Amino acid sequence: MEYQRPGISKNYTISGSTAAITWQLTGLAGHRFSTRLNLAMPSCDGFLGRYVLADGSIPGGFGQPLDLDEATSLTLEDGVLGGSIQLKTSISAEIHGRPQQTVSQSEAGFEKIMQAVELRLNWVIPGDHCTLQLQLIIEPSPS
Repeated sequence: MEYQRPGISKNYTISGSTAAITWQLTGLAGHRFSTRLNLAMPSCDGFLGRYVLADGSIPGGFGQPLDLDEATSLTLEDGVLGGSIQLKTSISAEIHGRPQQTVSQSEAGFEKIMQAVELRLNWVIPGDHCTLQLQLIIEPSPS
């Protein structure tokens, strides 16, 4: 599947357990480029859902804000899902994660319910002819 507009061409591919989005960016050096991903993770803001950085450290769970200044990878581990989603980007990005919540009315009143993790990725385009790729790799937990 492909999308085009002046200066930007986007292509989606799926191979096995990897989805990849590739952007060809022309004439946009120095501009900011951003995209958002909303991922419904079964554990939501429970204790079984967490972010894992490239160095193996755990900055928090899906219900907490995440702010990374420069990253080329991030893993979302979900114990309820029984696996993880690893994001890899070809150019360092700012990555911001937030819980996506809705409000529900119950017998006890109004309550927030987490529906998904929203990830916002921001890049500064390094050159006038740039290829940017974002991969999402789905992996089951080791047995």
